[in-house]
Amino acid sequence: MEFQLSTVFGGIDRKTESKLTMAANRLTGTHARAARGILAWSVRHLAEQSGISESSIKRIEATPGNPEVSLDLLDKLQRFYEGRGFKFVHNEADGYGVYWRSSERRRGGDRRGSGGLQRAE
Repeated sequence: MEFQLSTVFGGIDRKTESKLTMAANRLTGTHARAARGILAWSVRHLAEQSGISESSIKRIEATPGNPEVSLDLLDKLQRFYEGRGFKFVHNEADGYGVYWRSSERRRGGDRRGSGGLQRAE
């Protein structure tokens, strides 16, 4: 069910609502590992593309739940993945997982993503 947090909590601004929404769908170490796996990227390649150090990526991915890194770092990695079509879900209603819609697919191009993996409808 899709709803705006401002209607639930009343009187919160869009910036606060955006932060609350992101916190509810915060990237976990398991999500990060799964997203990199979908792309079939090495840690080194992800570090080069995202501007996040290899050691930070490894530290994030080594934690099954909420990584003990700065929220700024975690948000940077989450925004990087979301900018490439990923959505991270972890709640009772929608389940737990990583969804990806490759940029080629969103533009109507071929069905191969950066990792060269075939995507299903």
